[in-house]
Amino acid sequence: VTFVMITGGIDLQAGSIVGLTSIVLGLLWQDAGLNIWLAIPLSLVVGGLCGLLSGFFVAYTGVQPMVVTLGGMFLYSGLAIAVSNLSVSSAFEGISGFPDAFIQIANGRTFGIPNPFIIFIVLIVIAYILLHKTKYGRYIFLVGVNRNAAEYSGIRSKKIIMSAYALSGIAASVAGVVLTSYLGSSRSDLGSELTLPIITAVVLGGTLTT
Repeated sequence: VTFVMITGGIDLQAGSIVGLTSIVLGLLWQDAGLNIWLAIPLSLVVGGLCGLLSGFFVAYTGVQPMVVTLGGMFLYSGLAIAVSNLSVSSAFEGISGFPDAFIQIANGRTFGIPNPFIIFIVLIVIAYILLHKTKYGRYIFLVGVNRNAAEYSGIRSKKIIMSAYALSGIAASVAGVVLTSYLGSSRSDLGSELTLPIITAVVLGGTLTT
């Protein structure tokens, strides 16, 4: 979401993507019979596509990001419930019984360090490199400072905006996978209360918006 807010946008749908990712992961594993290690990347793709779709509307329609992502929040929450109804388990019971190896993603330790903390640090490093060590990161900042100037400089601002929302969707999906592992249950409402904490964390973290 930091990437999105640097471009001058906002993302209210990340929490809904967390829940959608969780239930899709469970459905792919339990009902579709996929190996859990194949279901994980497929669920991340779902989150990325959700972010990309919202990014498309923000970039190409001129509708305010808050309106687009608020609509996305309701859309993806409803889609998560619809997907959960396809499962043999109900939306309220969730899907459980995941393999122990998957449960260890969030509950295990590596060299005495909790795995979620390691995942967190890895994502921080990746985000730092993207924002501060690549042309893409400079484009992100320039689009946020002055979108018109970015376009006059030859930067495809629409694609940059779409990619920022896609990355936000993927990050939300990672959270969905980790939370599903931590709870040992796949639920459509998993991220329903995360929207405010996410935005608060980005703002208190020092992200400047235009």
